[in-house]
Parts: sequence; structure tokens; C-alpha cells
Amino acid sequence: MLAFSLSGLRGRAAAPARSARENVLRVATRLARARGLENFSVTDVTRQLGLSKSMFYERFESRTELIAEMLVEYSSTLLRDAEAAGRAAPKGIRRLVCILEMWLRNYVLREGGCLILSGAIECASRPNDVIRNAMKSAVKPGELA
Repeated sequence: MLAFSLSGLRGRAAAPARSARENVLRVATRLARARGLENFSVTDVTRQLGLSKSMFYERFESRTELIAEMLVEYSSTLLRDAEAAGRAAPKGIRRLVCILEMWLRNYVLREGGCLILSGAIECASRPNDVIRNAMKSAVKPGELA
């Protein structure tokens, strides 16, 4: 469990907000992977970090914004990892295999599986769902292609 503390951070005004925001994203991502995007709350995140809800809402306008930003960060990390795996392999089918192996090992086979895939499955039958809208704003068509 992660804990948030302001001790030792005095004199660095921008650092605590950035650090708390990163911690919120990290905990929310872990909870979303373990429980699904629908089954974690702002209360779950703030409780695990020891943050008040007011501190959460100083950093994020809403749970939807948190989910969208979490998916942007997750997809950016996935893309960086895929590019690194691809650079390390010879061109052709071997490169594709290396990228797929990295994705399976680091994203699919971990607790909860791939957050993007599980999120897509969760909102597949609900066209106007909050999670679907967050995913649309986070992952633009063609960005991961």
C-alpha cells in the first residue's frame, strides 16, 4: 500500500502536487487492473493513499478525468515499451513476436490483464457510458496503431 506524506517536501511547492497526482494515478491504475474500471472509487484511491477527497479534487476534476488520464498514461507506457521491444529485435516477424511477448508478459498476464482491453470489454455494451467516454478521450483512433 502506498502512503502519501508532505513531510520533507516543504519548500518545493510544485513537487508535492505532482507527486500526489502520480501516486493517485499509480494506485488508481492498480485498482482498475485488479477490480475493473467500473469497480473502484475515488474513496478507494484516497483511502489507500491517506489523501482527503478535497486533495484528490484539487488534482482531478472528476473520476472520469482520472480514468482518462490513467488510460493516457497507461497507453503511453505501453507504446514506449512496445517501441523499446521492437528496437531490440531484428526486423520482420521476429520484431512483432518480441513486441507481442512483451505485451503479454508485462500487460496481459499481470493481475487484471491489459487495462485497455479490459476497459473496452467493460464498456462494449454501453454506448454512452462514462468509462467509454473516458476511453475515447484517452485513446484516440490511430494513436496506438
